[in-house]
Amino acid sequence: MLEPWAGPYLVLPGIALMVLALGRCVDGRGGFLVGWIGGAAYFAVALHWMVYPFLVRAESHLWLLPFAALLVPAGFGLFWAGAFWTAGRVAKGGVDLSLALAVLLAAA
Repeated sequence: MLEPWAGPYLVLPGIALMVLALGRCVDGRGGFLVGWIGGAAYFAVALHWMVYPFLVRAESHLWLLPFAALLVPAGFGLFWAGAFWTAGRVAKGGVDLSLALAVLLAAA
């Protein structure tokens, strides 16, 4: 696996693309969607290890695997979605978008 090598090199360009996409959103719903999809994708990659315990006794725990692999990252992505939505709203008021997003992601 390329775990220590691929992670940082993929996260920073991904977040940069998300900020560019947020700058092109015209309403709060678009910012929410960009943040949720990006956050869910980030947490799906970062939390890939969560599925391994369900494979230890697969005959009794395998049915729980989709919940851990899909719903947990989707739920954590809601924190990023809230930060992106709020940053988009605050940026319309005259605050720098990247500064607002940095502060709100740290708060989330």
